[in-house]
Amino acid sequence: MSPAARRRAPERAAPPPSERRDGGARAIGVLVADDHAIVREGIRALLAAPGIEVVGEATSGGDALRLARDLRPDVLLTDVRMPGMDGLQASAALRRELPETAVVILTNYDDEGYLASALDSGVAGFVLKGSSRELILSSIRSAVEGASVIDAELLRGVLAGDGARSRRLAELTEREREVLALVVEGRSNPEIAERLGFSVGTIKLVVHQLTGKLGVRDRVAAAVLAARSGLVGPGEQAGPGEPGRPGEPEPGAPEVDAAAADEAGPVAAG
Repeated sequence: MSPAARRRAPERAAPPPSERRDGGARAIGVLVADDHAIVREGIRALLAAPGIEVVGEATSGGDALRLARDLRPDVLLTDVRMPGMDGLQASAALRRELPETAVVILTNYDDEGYLASALDSGVAGFVLKGSSRELILSSIRSAVEGASVIDAELLRGVLAGDGARSRRLAELTEREREVLALVVEGRSNPEIAERLGFSVGTIKLVVHQLTGKLGVRDRVAAAVLAARSGLVGPGEQAGPGEPGRPGEPEPGAPEVDAAAADEAGPVAAG
């Protein structure tokens, strides 16, 4: 099949769940969501097993939600980080709109914050892409049966780490809390800089500092943790230059240029 034909394939209507057959038995319809074509191709090959049928492919959380409405899959198998609506947001929306469709997260991100958010949204599975084929297939079959397959090590980390991370949140400086509150709202570094009256470089550095303090991978995981803990939320952030004068960082967040902040790593990027 040509690449163009493969891209069009998800738009074709899938047969209703009751009519999907694989060797005489009802097949589990799976919608795959990942923003990398080569990954989707690999997942499709991995799922080539008796009793499982890939009914569509999506490149973002928004695409997954739209396709799920048409295809009514038994399972959405989705990555976390994708353009636009991510897999966690799509999972939460899908569970509200189509509760009969189970969700399994399949990702490279072994982040406890992501798992905690996924569990809050009601996913049936959270499996790493490095897992065995048997475990991934088992997670899909278990999801349809109403059971859950969660990476055991990550789950232990969530249960043991919530208290420790909440304590780390409480140790953030006032400026870091203000920046984190705006990150929770989904604002970019330039938007945060304009809101608080600082340079973009300073905001990048503050984001880098607070993700390091919290022990999380990136700003998305930091926002998930903050929202789950109820520490910050809309309305908590100060206005431009409050406290302090516009453009004046507090101690611990020195003024830097954007190039220097970029060297701190991708978690500081906007």
